[in-house]
Amino acid sequence: MNGLLNIALHWNFHQPQYADPEDRANSQPWVRLHAVREYLDLGLMMQKFPNVKSTITMSSCLIDQLQQYENGFEDSFLSLLKLNPQDMNEEIKSAFLPKIFDIYASDSMLEKAEWSKVYETWNKRVKNGGLEKAANLTTDQEILDIQTLFLLGWSGNSLLNSAELEKITMKESGFTVEEKIVVLDLHEQLLPKIIPLYKDLASMEQVELSISPYYHPILPLLIDNDYGKIADRYCEESSLHFEFPSDAEKQVRDAFKLHEKVFEEKPLGMLPPEGSVCFEVIELCSREGLKWLTTDEQVLLRSVEGELDAEMKFRAYNVEGVENSPAVFFRCQELSESIAAEYFDISPKSAVDDLFNKFAIIRDSISGDHKKYIVPILLDVENSWEFFPENGMPFLNELYSRLSVSETVRTVTMKDYLEEAGELPVIYNIQPGSIIDGNFNSWIGQEQKNRAWDVLTEARKALEKAGEQDDIKKEPFKGRYEAAYRNILASEGSDWFWWYGKRRSLPRGRLFDELYRSHLIKVYSYLNLSIPEELLKPLDYYVEEGAAAPEGMLTPDVDGKETEAGEWDAAGYWYLEEVAGRQAEYIFSGVKYGFDKENLYLRLDGDSGLLRSTEEKVAIDICIVKPVEAVITVSLTDQLEIIKYKSQGVIRDITGGEMNLQDLIEVKLPLSEIGLGMNEKFYFFVRLTYKGEELERLPRQGVIKTVTPSEERKTKRWYH
Repeated sequence: MNGLLNIALHWNFHQPQYADPEDRANSQPWVRLHAVREYLDLGLMMQKFPNVKSTITMSSCLIDQLQQYENGFEDSFLSLLKLNPQDMNEEIKSAFLPKIFDIYASDSMLEKAEWSKVYETWNKRVKNGGLEKAANLTTDQEILDIQTLFLLGWSGNSLLNSAELEKITMKESGFTVEEKIVVLDLHEQLLPKIIPLYKDLASMEQVELSISPYYHPILPLLIDNDYGKIADRYCEESSLHFEFPSDAEKQVRDAFKLHEKVFEEKPLGMLPPEGSVCFEVIELCSREGLKWLTTDEQVLLRSVEGELDAEMKFRAYNVEGVENSPAVFFRCQELSESIAAEYFDISPKSAVDDLFNKFAIIRDSISGDHKKYIVPILLDVENSWEFFPENGMPFLNELYSRLSVSETVRTVTMKDYLEEAGELPVIYNIQPGSIIDGNFNSWIGQEQKNRAWDVLTEARKALEKAGEQDDIKKEPFKGRYEAAYRNILASEGSDWFWWYGKRRSLPRGRLFDELYRSHLIKVYSYLNLSIPEELLKPLDYYVEEGAAAPEGMLTPDVDGKETEAGEWDAAGYWYLEEVAGRQAEYIFSGVKYGFDKENLYLRLDGDSGLLRSTEEKVAIDICIVKPVEAVITVSLTDQLEIIKYKSQGVIRDITGGEMNLQDLIEVKLPLSEIGLGMNEKFYFFVRLTYKGEELERLPRQGVIKTVTPSEERKTKRWYH
């Protein structure tokens, strides 16, 4: 290659629309937390290297929420952080402590000895006595330490190295209220600086600011959610068809308008959320006057015939059939993922050496004019740095330092490249896809993701029907209709669908389910329509593939012991995998289940001795989610003979049920008493509760799918 290799560093800033400012109950702290830990530090680091250029994409709903904080908004969790421990009653402590440990603490905080210590103490207390008892055992000083350590754990390097925090960061415990307030005040002072910082960088042409559709939706799925199956023929379709291209257009157009208002310039480019594109998205960008967009090299590979060589791969393209086609850039997967997923556990120098070696290989594989070629590296601001030492700042300083003096590569913005590249080559097809596996399976296709699409489709059609009314343009209906539509658009965000499904973090997954449903509930409320029943309960359950099916009939003795060798051999089962010692944190390690012709049997393995010794109100719930919704509650400490069945508001005793707690827990439930017939599929999970609050769940996520014996095949292998 003649000349320097063009490198485009493209940074993506995004958080979903958690709640409107007036809805403090559903407000979440992540915009504020990421802002003080990553957003500010990245911009300050860029200022140190003015000749290193970058492209920045901020989602519009993130900008909205940053501006709300500038105007004095306070999320509900911030109020709890500000609260002095001595002013917390038992109810507040029981709500605050599980949130701070299980939902809001970042994974990287566990790498710090002082946080790991308080986390382990909390877990032991919960295991030994349940949430309420653990909260009561936590002293005021311990809560103050937890609050302060949490704030320090979410502080960026520039803040941690500041003179104001020099003495505070040297402590591991024993923090004072005044010290906590110092950290809180610094956090709040930093928030209004973020948007002006990037606006200044853009005014100096060091960064190019670009847009993302307003609420970060997967645009092809708004245009037609059949694109899920078009991108991957094995993707299961949702029951209801969502096809609202007008929503995709509004998401882009509104983002364009906000960008002009905030940054006082028209954006030239767009990063479609998760790089998700299809032909109509390219057309939409053209109609809105955008000059470029970014997707993934997997999309390019599927859009051209044959293999990609370097000279094909590292180009921007126009798309045949699109008038005034924007340039389409394709993320370099290898380099982007090396930074995000590999370099965290080696030294910054070694990581940057490796990256520059890869630059050299690319440069040597290309001939001709360097101006025609570009290597886009797409980086997530929030999640790429979780496991890097010091939140990635040593690595980024090393990278930007090397880039600033390199004689073989140069950094460019997308605008810079297009001004020099001349006429672009044309691709004659653009296949639908995203940066994740080249398809849309992270947002559609699994049962619970499709359920989320179905409830969105129903709400969107309800809004469409309301919009046909004659008084749509008159107040007060106009304002209510617009508020309902705003919540539809917020519900279309990619994050909600991503969190539904297998292998997602259970506490956060449940929270995101609640937030998603809250947006849709508001749609019906604003339109004065009754709220569908399914929006009042969690949408997210899925079949746990790790559960083994029963292999035959069984009738074990319900004595809490494995009385007869092999009496559970034919059972189905699900067991917790032991990962890095985490199994020891749980009371239950697994569940077995099986049938005879009249009964369902369950066995729970784990630390039963702990449950036998407690005098607290502990129970297990067998939760059936299909074909009927029901909860069978078995008390482990009070009146052991009573087993309650609860369904559709009716509570009754179960006749003929048995439970015994000795070395393990065994339960017998007559099928006729729990609403199940022969040859009937049903879905269930088991949870351990303390005073009605869930402590543990089997499986940890998802549900077990099984089927009762059939009338014709009562004796063996009816399941198969």
